[in-house]
Amino acid sequence: MYKSKHLPIEMLVPPAIINSAGEESWKLLDDRIIKAADRLFEKFGEFQINNWKDGGDQKYNGFLPAYVNQSNSDHYLNPRRYGRGLRCKFQKVSCEVVGKFIEANPTKFKQISFTEYGDNSIELIIET
Repeated sequence: MYKSKHLPIEMLVPPAIINSAGEESWKLLDDRIIKAADRLFEKFGEFQINNWKDGGDQKYNGFLPAYVNQSNSDHYLNPRRYGRGLRCKFQKVSCEVVGKFIEANPTKFKQISFTEYGDNSIELIIET
């Protein structure tokens, strides 16, 4: 079980999970996605995943529990349901810059693909 050097667990999982599992919530996340997030933090600075701990409304941009419904029919295939994805919003750089950095550094991010970026958010997915 890897714990992020930079991101608190509350940024990665929703409050109901924290309330029931506490620090054990780290076990729900794939180590590779957390390590990739740490590398991006070190390169680009702060970014937001979930902000519920600070009074915001974002709870499901990290781990996505099965009880949360999404509108598309393949929502049960979403990698975030299995701890293998994150949706991030960067404060200091555009997500296009982040995406291009990932593409240009395949050895640092060999497991990561990303499905979309825009509106200053990027979806990071672990390839299985």
